[in-house]
Amino acid sequence: MKRIIILLFSLLILSICVYFRFHSPLDVDFIKPRILNTLLSLLIVILTFRIVIYIVVIWYRIDRKNGSGKLRDNLIVGLSNLFNIIYVIALILAFLTIFGFNPKEVFTSLSIIAAAIAIIAKDFITEIIIGLYNGFSNKIELDDYVKIGEYKGKILDLGLQRVTLQSDDDDIIYIPN
Repeated sequence: MKRIIILLFSLLILSICVYFRFHSPLDVDFIKPRILNTLLSLLIVILTFRIVIYIVVIWYRIDRKNGSGKLRDNLIVGLSNLFNIIYVIALILAFLTIFGFNPKEVFTSLSIIAAAIAIIAKDFITEIIIGLYNGFSNKIELDDYVKIGEYKGKILDLGLQRVTLQSDDDDIIYIPN
């Protein structure tokens, strides 16, 4: 019931943001229109993805109560991880826009620097990609008992950068992807 109330409240906020962003622009003196439009657009993106997650979770719980259980916990974890990446990208684009930079021009002019950063952050990017794969995969799922290297335990979380295990001694172990 709590998720449905949050979903309805999020839909209300989203509709208000869409209305003021596209149909009736706000005319305020204390903030520039570019900043206000960027913040409204960012809020629309974040709320849209949050609503998608709430709908999937509600659908998952209804599906599980009815007994078919086709959706997996990993799907919810995978979607949450994917949306976290989208949130970060949306925030970066919003900050660039707020400070008056055209994101397209910034990314094209920084292509050589971006390539160097990608080479340096290769391991970090690889962990994130593996985390996304683990989130959507059905090879390992939440609450599975696994042995990874020298560690054994129940999977508590499949994050973007690490898998969280709970050992037999109730220790929490973080294993990088």
